Amino acid sequence: MAMKVYQSGDLVVLEKNAEPVININISVCTFRIQDNIVTVFNRTDTTIQNYDIVENIQDSLGSAVGNFAQVLAYLNAFILSGSAAPEILPLKSETFERITMDFEQEATLTSIMFKDPLSGNVITSHDVNVIEAIANGTDIRIQLIGGHKILIDRLDLESIFITGVLVTQVLATAVNELNGLFTNTGTSTNPPTITPASISLTFGNSINFTPTGTDVVTWTYDSLPTGVVSVEGQHKTIIGGSLLLPGTFNIIVRATNYYGSVTATIVLTVSAALVNTYSWAGSASSYFDTGSTPAQNNNSPFYMASGTSTGAAWTIFYWMKHLSTDGTGTFRGGLTFGAINAATPGLPTNGVTFTSRSWGWPHNAMRTSFHVGAFPNRVYLHSPQIARDVWHSVLYSYDGTDINASSAAPFKLAIDGVDVTATSLAGYQGTGHGGGVFCSGTGVNNTHKLGETPLANFVKISELVTFSGDLISDASTFHNGGSGAFDFAPYSPKQWYRCGDGTPSDYSTFPLMANRGSVANVDMTMTGTIGEFVSDVP
Repeated sequence: MAMKVYQSGDLVVLEKNAEPVININISVCTFRIQDNIVTVFNRTDTTIQNYDIVENIQDSLGSAVGNFAQVLAYLNAFILSGSAAPEILPLKSETFERITMDFEQEATLTSIMFKDPLSGNVITSHDVNVIEAIANGTDIRIQLIGGHKILIDRLDLESIFITGVLVTQVLATAVNELNGLFTNTGTSTNPPTITPASISLTFGNSINFTPTGTDVVTWTYDSLPTGVVSVEGQHKTIIGGSLLLPGTFNIIVRATNYYGSVTATIVLTVSAALVNTYSWAGSASSYFDTGSTPAQNNNSPFYMASGTSTGAAWTIFYWMKHLSTDGTGTFRGGLTFGAINAATPGLPTNGVTFTSRSWGWPHNAMRTSFHVGAFPNRVYLHSPQIARDVWHSVLYSYDGTDINASSAAPFKLAIDGVDVTATSLAGYQGTGHGGGVFCSGTGVNNTHKLGETPLANFVKISELVTFSGDLISDASTFHNGGSGAFDFAPYSPKQWYRCGDGTPSDYSTFPLMANRGSVANVDMTMTGTIGEFVSDVP
């Protein structure tokens, strides 16, 4: 092996085994040799080239040079005429010149964010324990530890902030403050650990995921699916993936510290987009019910203990279409819970009912209706008149306050995503209700029931969902621009009856209609025919 350094016209050539490995244009380039690496800096675009010269070259360069330090001086003599110290330009194109900077540790204390003090925007970041501050005259230089790369050559004291606070205006103190921020020695000598995790994604949506672990200094990814990338300046966070097809993808994440490196597999599951293809169109004698015990039914969010008039807040949302072929003002059955008054269909006895009825004369509109109580003592809320033969989203909510106060104030109503409580017909009959809302026995009139016998005909229902809490503010979101294809899973539903859809679909598991929410033992069974699942949907 033989290495030579010589000038050829406007070029400086580093030759190895009689083959040129570096040709440096004197007018546009400079370079450095450090840790057995020759680094060439292009003054025009700061592109870097690294060349490994680990072989011993002390005796192969002739009498002019005898070690790496002399090689550096020798080469730079061509470029800088030997009159000045070598210019050290950026190693990477992301390096920048700044006149002011705010430094802040990222939340996990594993990286240092370089931020614009005015906008707060993160410009770039570097791992802790890899950068340092040094005095550069009366200013401060930010560089990789050991000076292998200069990140910011000069910052004056009046332009340096730590987490929004100006550094102490004494050079030595400011250097110490910065290096204290840049260092995270920790107390553990253990290898890092990664917290197990998985990602669920619906087709068309995007990931925004950040792994967690202990004793981690740096995070990297050994593999990412196409279209999933690390966030610039926050490299541990990954985003993207909206074009990934349904399926399973393995993401390999690596955590590293000074005592080891570990990897973990994060399973990304992309599911097909939710679809709404069925609704239930009941007949005069068909219905769903849970067939559950009173204790199982009383896990409902509607439950209110016997003899009480307050309970936990709840919300119910569903889609309903009332047909114009209905020529009477009779209540048509939606969901009921608790004891239902068999002698007065549509009205409860220690229960709640959500129904619809034609309104006006000759019944050319409809109103959705809610009743709670023990008929004739009850609280009710009826929507304004709305059109028949079209789908409407309906949301009722209860705020958890007293329902025996001769008022319907605890309840709210939204139609098609708009809060219409103020224009609804609200009131009470008798003394309101203070007897609780619960199931005390068994049978179709003392359970969760969809479609009140014999009055379920003339209405269609789709995507019926219940929740804990008053979610009236989410009515517009749930309305989803008039589309029933909305994924309620992120809202932690208690009950979610898809009226024919789902995986597996209610249509395929007929007569069972599964609860897709969290309450156990409230799946429903249809008394009716599979033909009542129809393709008319919102």
